[in-house]
Amino acid sequence: MSLRTYAWQLLPPPQQQRFVSTVNAVVKPEPLDPGSTEVRYATLPFYERVRFCRIIDHRQRPPNDRFALAGAGEIVLLNKGNEPIYRCNATAPIRLSPDNVAQYAAFFFDHVAGRHGRFLLVDAVDDMRWLAHADPARIAEAAALVRPHAYKGVDEGGRFVIETCVVFKDALFRSLVRVAADGQIGIADETLLAEHLPVRTDIAPGVYPRHAESEGQLYLPTDDHGGWRRAGVPPDGWLPMDAAPRDGTPVVVLSVEGAAFVASWNPSGSSWADESGNACGTGLGTIRPIGHWRCADGWLQANEVVRWRPLSGPEATG
Repeated sequence: MSLRTYAWQLLPPPQQQRFVSTVNAVVKPEPLDPGSTEVRYATLPFYERVRFCRIIDHRQRPPNDRFALAGAGEIVLLNKGNEPIYRCNATAPIRLSPDNVAQYAAFFFDHVAGRHGRFLLVDAVDDMRWLAHADPARIAEAAALVRPHAYKGVDEGGRFVIETCVVFKDALFRSLVRVAADGQIGIADETLLAEHLPVRTDIAPGVYPRHAESEGQLYLPTDDHGGWRRAGVPPDGWLPMDAAPRDGTPVVVLSVEGAAFVASWNPSGSSWADESGNACGTGLGTIRPIGHWRCADGWLQANEVVRWRPLSGPEATG
């Protein structure tokens, strides 16, 4: 069974307006416009009375997606943390079985992001988010390594066990996922299969500046914004990173995905790869204090930043 099979249905207009009005009480940094917002919903096999909602804001290009769980008179925005899902697990309640536990695991990790990003479960090479310029040889390499998830039974603690392939940043792993009956989940026993793959990595939704309180927004796979860099033609006003100040001075940096952030260099900050992209270790999330670019709601490692410019204009005043 596929890890992600959502039969999206359009919410009828009168219900859609009420839905948007309700969810606007918690949407940040600004409310949704009912006239440019589309709401779709689907059922999930592990919840009986909860709808999985996709809230599409067409004011942005590309449209920005938020996701929510709606049931029992409550709409809960997914906010990249595990608390909304665990809360729904307790109130819905969750009903896990060997037939649906892998779908739950994929859903959970799609919508929960740790400090270093998400773990994306994949069953086939086509589940991976390849960049437009990806070398076919690298895709073929990954295709030979990826295999569908397998249910391994129940461990001594009563948890469901799944063996699955996982993409984390630009690396592919094989790991064991353990899921308790109440939906508590963990990932361990990872084996590195391939790294430095030309896949899209996660960034926050594409409006600049990124807002620390943009709850409910999914970390979207970006389009291939790196084309200018490969062609050697940086955008106007951007400078090469070797000239960027490393004394803590705030500047605007441009990520490999094309997103801009106000950031300052932290020489003791931890990263999982150096400026050349060489990994600090082979385990998921292995990091060392080799420096990173610190921004308001997180950080970027050195090889994730490709240009910079001085701080000026609107971002300099707040």
